[in-house]
Amino acid sequence: MSVLALMAALAVQTTPAVVLPEALGLPMLDGTTRSAECMGLRERFEGLGKPFDCLATTVALGNERAFQYIEAAKARGWQDAGGAANALMMIRPLDDGGCQRLSIAAFPGTEAMAPGDPAYLLFAVDPAGTCPPPRPAASLSPTPPRPAE
Repeated sequence: MSVLALMAALAVQTTPAVVLPEALGLPMLDGTTRSAECMGLRERFEGLGKPFDCLATTVALGNERAFQYIEAAKARGWQDAGGAANALMMIRPLDDGGCQRLSIAAFPGTEAMAPGDPAYLLFAVDPAGTCPPPRPAASLSPTPPRPAE
């Protein structure tokens, strides 16, 4: 192995893993790894020319990790903008008056959905023109309150 190849391999090993380093910049959480194929979605999204990433985890960790990434994005200026079922939209106003939109989706990798089965977290960033007003955070609570028994 040449010295340059060895140095490059060491640099890759010591570089912290980050989700969409230039567009989002969130550190990868324990229990997640970058998915090479993302159930065939990586090829589709890469062809769109917008920042995209997909992480693999397990069904047991999927929701918890999704909400941790959402909180980390909020800490970096992203705001709730809606969503449904397994997807959330977030927006971030830009200094020039524009807006970025972040989509985060969580989905299982199998129909069985056993705790150890694969699950995926998809991240995509694109321009959204003018930012709509942010939605109240309470409407996107991860667990709805239960009535008193």
